[in-house]
Amino acid sequence: DNHRHFGFAARALVGRLDVGAGYVWGRYDDPWGSDFGVGLKTRSAFAKVEYLVFPWLIPSLKVEQFDAEPTDFTAGLPVEHQTRIIPGVVALIRQNVRGILEVELLPRYDIGQPGASAPGSVWFRLDVAF
Repeated sequence: DNHRHFGFAARALVGRLDVGAGYVWGRYDDPWGSDFGVGLKTRSAFAKVEYLVFPWLIPSLKVEQFDAEPTDFTAGLPVEHQTRIIPGVVALIRQNVRGILEVELLPRYDIGQPGASAPGSVWFRLDVAF
C-alpha cells in the first residue's frame, strides 16, 4: 500500500493563552489489500485552546473533525465522519503529580453502519514523573 499524508499546524502563545490548530490530508492507494483495489481518502482538522487560570489549574478545549472515504463508493466499504469536542482540565496536585479530567462529546458520529450510536467517554488520568 502506498500512502501519502500532508498537513500543517500553527500555534500561538499569547500571555496565559495557548492556541493551536492544524489540518492533515491523506490518501492510501490500497489499504485493504490487492483484492479490493479501492483507495481511501482521509481528512482531519483539529484545534486546541488552553488557558492558565492559576499555575496549578489549566482548562482546555479540543475540537477534532475526521473524515475517511473510499475512493470508489460502489465497493460497499464504510464511510466514517466524526466530530469530537473534548473539554478538560489539568490540575497540578503537587510537584511532579498532575490529574487530568476530560470528557469526550461526539456531536457527529457516522461510521457508515446502520444503528451505530455515538460513544461518549469520561477520562481521569494521574501522571507521576520523577
